[in-house]
Amino acid sequence: MLNFNISACPVSFTSVIFKSAFLIITGKKLFLPVIYKHLKMIQRIQSVYLSFTILLTLSFFQGTIFSFTDKSVKAIKLVYEGVLVNSSGQDFVQVEKIWLLSVILILIPLVSLLTILIFRNRKIQLFLSLSVIILSAALILTLSWYIFKIVGKYMTDIIPGFRMAVPILILIFSILAYRGIRKDDRLIKSYDRLR
Repeated sequence: MLNFNISACPVSFTSVIFKSAFLIITGKKLFLPVIYKHLKMIQRIQSVYLSFTILLTLSFFQGTIFSFTDKSVKAIKLVYEGVLVNSSGQDFVQVEKIWLLSVILILIPLVSLLTILIFRNRKIQLFLSLSVIILSAALILTLSWYIFKIVGKYMTDIIPGFRMAVPILILIFSILAYRGIRKDDRLIKSYDRLR
């Protein structure tokens, strides 16, 4: 004989079992609102993806985004504030401000955090997540534009590094977050249709 201790089960598991048994026995649709309620409260993997997006974007605020060098040992750095040049071995001097890059690097973590916090309204969350994708693509285009501009203007070569992959990772994580939010939205809509 099977000995099953129902009090040892978690409360939510027990309630789901009893409500599904009630649904099977009576045929009433009492079970679907319970699933809807739990899905509405739990945001799964998309919060992790958006957190990675936030962390990777915030990493640009510390240190150099890209480094450049030429044959005359002139070092050039692209930071979130602008372009820094070190021509004679002294301290770096800012020669150009980049407002667009600074604005994009500030907006991506803010919109991502807002997307995580607004989990009750999926339409707004989908819109904000799509905005993060657009901002990430704008970040890649802006960085590419300034890389080509610096290479052409100062006749330098870019020094390869890990930071070159970070904008692409930000875009990938924001797309994955959007897909996760959209998948949850479709799942909840399918449960609503069953009701």
